[in-house]
Amino acid sequence: MVNPSSVFVSVHLWLIFFSIEMMYFDPKHTALVLIDLLRDFFDAEIWPDSVIPKSRQSLVENTNELISSCRSKQIPVIWFKQAFKSDLSDAFPHMRRSGKKYTIAGTPGCEFLAELERRYVERAWEESGRKVKVAAELLGFPNYQNFSDRMKKYGLKR
Repeated sequence: MVNPSSVFVSVHLWLIFFSIEMMYFDPKHTALVLIDLLRDFFDAEIWPDSVIPKSRQSLVENTNELISSCRSKQIPVIWFKQAFKSDLSDAFPHMRRSGKKYTIAGTPGCEFLAELERRYVERAWEESGRKVKVAAELLGFPNYQNFSDRMKKYGLKR
């Protein structure tokens, strides 16, 4: 049985992708902002009633297409995530009340989906001429160490 919510999310992402393909966006004044595409939000154990974990493959495929389309048009892609302290002292009030812990800083659940991140780490590595500092700059990392950590995580060799 097809979940109507997952169809809506997929269609919505496809329409955004189609709009970008059909419209002109000035890269100097446009950016794609990706928010909270984190492992915890796709965890069915944390979100048993959510359509998002069930729609993971479709969302990843559509998001990758959207990112590729933006990058081909020189539109910057900006990744955001929110991470909370393990004691939830900086969490939303509803999180503190429920005690439900997700996107805790330093945990695997607070990492971007590997199916999204790995592809762009590999691409930046190739486009940079295999130069760590240049690849880090391409991805907007604040320093080369962040990129080196990703290289190790995905088994990329210098």
